[in-house]
Amino acid sequence: MSEEFYARMRRGEYFSALRIPDNVWTVVRLDGRGFTKYALANKLERPFDAEFHRRMLYVAVDLLRETRAPLVYTESDELSVLLPRGYSDFDRRVEKIVSTLAARATMARGDATFDARVWIGATDDEVVDYFSWRAADATRCCLNGYTYWLQRNAGVSASAASRTLAKQDMRFKRALLLDYGVDFDALPGWQRNGTAATWATVDHQGFNPITKVTTNVLRRRPHVDDDLPYGSAFRAYVADVVKGEAT
Repeated sequence: MSEEFYARMRRGEYFSALRIPDNVWTVVRLDGRGFTKYALANKLERPFDAEFHRRMLYVAVDLLRETRAPLVYTESDELSVLLPRGYSDFDRRVEKIVSTLAARATMARGDATFDARVWIGATDDEVVDYFSWRAADATRCCLNGYTYWLQRNAGVSASAASRTLAKQDMRFKRALLLDYGVDFDALPGWQRNGTAATWATVDHQGFNPITKVTTNVLRRRPHVDDDLPYGSAFRAYVADVVKGEAT
């Protein structure tokens, strides 16, 4: 086949040259595919399953290591990977990044598949806004999940439970939880606010076999925070992570 033929076929890969711009913040958000059916098939505890959460944390830490991300945030069946600002893997090609990270998450999880999309922000404040948005979604989903499944487990039909919650605000749902003896603010932090995987600097004792001297060195290790702050305190938490990455 001719070079012209190969070139013509390459031109059909219309999006392969799409790249993330330089000097922007990039988040890759991965979402579980078909997790509602997955939950039913695997008989997960509703509204939250501790083993499912543990395995999502494994994926989060794996992606943290793989991408050298300053932050991976996970809630429910999604993960948001904040790429380092100078991230240059795959020449910043969008198709390569999203396909590789979705495949990596799928491989790490082992029993489920993920899709991926890219979010781009120009400023540090936009990154803080992004993760505040995802944390707010975690809170909303937690509140909706508990109010729905407490009713279902008490024998209320799916349609009746949905009607009770339709167009109701958070105050109503918090009060409904209290009727069932559940204080929303006392629920585990990872259910209400999601979980973050970041890096911690730890003191590590090493031994130099040549000089026979034991020395202390600083090493970075993945750190999982299952009890994140809420609201403005969470915004400050993310801002500190972003500031640390930028310096």
